[in-house]
Amino acid sequence: MTRLWYGGDYNPEQWDPSVWKEDVELMRQAGVNLVTVGVFSWSSLEPSPGEYRFGWLDQVLDLLHDGGVSVDLATPTASPPPWFSRLHPEALPVTLDGVRLTHGSRDTYCACAPAYRSAAVGIARALGPYPRFVDTGGGLRR
Repeated sequence: MTRLWYGGDYNPEQWDPSVWKEDVELMRQAGVNLVTVGVFSWSSLEPSPGEYRFGWLDQVLDLLHDGGVSVDLATPTASPPPWFSRLHPEALPVTLDGVRLTHGSRDTYCACAPAYRSAAVGIARALGPYPRFVDTGGGLRR
């Protein structure tokens, strides 16, 4: 490590794209040089089963790169999309009292459920060969 990394999670999919440039400028002004992107973006990346939309991610990564902010590209498996919960209610967690939780907050999935594991592998594989950036040992770069 040749420098101190400073930053945090950035969830641009939760904001209107019109503010992304300002976000990056504010990061630059604050000295942010690393952000994690994609942690809770599964529904934006895969709005329906097998349908992937990476255009918004391309835009965000370009803006961050141009602003001098490195990226830690995350898998979005911490927040399965609504379609997943509707198709696989058996993958929702069950409390100690036997109550099955519903979709609508973070971590509403059972990591042991075969359907969840399969879907998580699917989105990770779709992101894994993401060709736009490569790890150069100092964060993701073009």
